[in-house]
Amino acid sequence: METWKELTKEKMQEPYCSRMLRLHQRAVDTKQMRDRIIHGIWSSNDPVATTIQGGAPKHPFKWSPKFDKIKETAERIDNLMMDILQMLAELSPDKNEVNGRDALRQTLKQPNHPRSKNEG
Repeated sequence: METWKELTKEKMQEPYCSRMLRLHQRAVDTKQMRDRIIHGIWSSNDPVATTIQGGAPKHPFKWSPKFDKIKETAERIDNLMMDILQMLAELSPDKNEVNGRDALRQTLKQPNHPRSKNEG
């Protein structure tokens, strides 16, 4: 996550940089909520765990991991992904297809020097 933030600051021009940094912060906040759910309440270390721990969570929560908070976290993940895809769609040069690489190229700062023919 830190690499995403640093590369955004280094490589993206405004207004895309600020927009991407806001998406990054939302991702960090949402990841913390997701991690608390996943790592705090599963009853085993089995990656295919099917039950939720019945007693106290392994780590204390600042909020109760009840259905409404779990649902809110899932909705935040969905909304964040849709907002990232929406940004890429808006920036995509081909409006019939979203290509993340081509879309992000539209946001890059201009190089400080022209590319030589050998850099291709």
